[in-house]
Amino acid sequence: MNKYTISLYIFIAIAILIFHSCENEIAKIQAITKKSEMPLLTSYDVNVLYSDSGLIKTQLNSPEVNDYAEETDKPSYTEFPNGLNIMFYDTNMVVKASLTAKWGQYQKQKKMWEFKNNVVLVNIENDTLTTEHLFVDTENEKMTSDVYVCIKKKDGSKMQGKKGFESNLTFTKYQFKGVSYDGWNY
Repeated sequence: MNKYTISLYIFIAIAILIFHSCENEIAKIQAITKKSEMPLLTSYDVNVLYSDSGLIKTQLNSPEVNDYAEETDKPSYTEFPNGLNIMFYDTNMVVKASLTAKWGQYQKQKKMWEFKNNVVLVNIENDTLTTEHLFVDTENEKMTSDVYVCIKKKDGSKMQGKKGFESNLTFTKYQFKGVSYDGWNY
């Protein structure tokens, strides 16, 4: 074998090693940077006012908001990984309800909110709902939960839905699943 043939073999061996290791690295990079796992947009210290016909209806505050793009297997959504606070106003800018949670998500196509972890909802009558998981379906104008909920009325009485509840969007009309009232089970 001459000097050029040996050099050619060494070059081919090195090229195979380089391309082989690059292929593995590219696969790892693609797995790490998978589009659905990374937000399209991240915003911090967000304060959003939603108005209709010149009247403020809702104010949302969150320390972090992540928007995710639509993919073939997953619709677009907005996530609030570090919690959120929402205030709902009437036409006179009086707070008619408020909601806080340590985590939230809004699915744009379904017009569905999901809240988790220390969810607290207070209505205009100062009834306070606490739960660990709440869905708000704005399309069908209802709120639901399939886990324990407790409503403390302003007179101090408590109502508990051991298997959840369903309510209108203003949290003024609701029904429970697996009910107890001040310790009595129904």
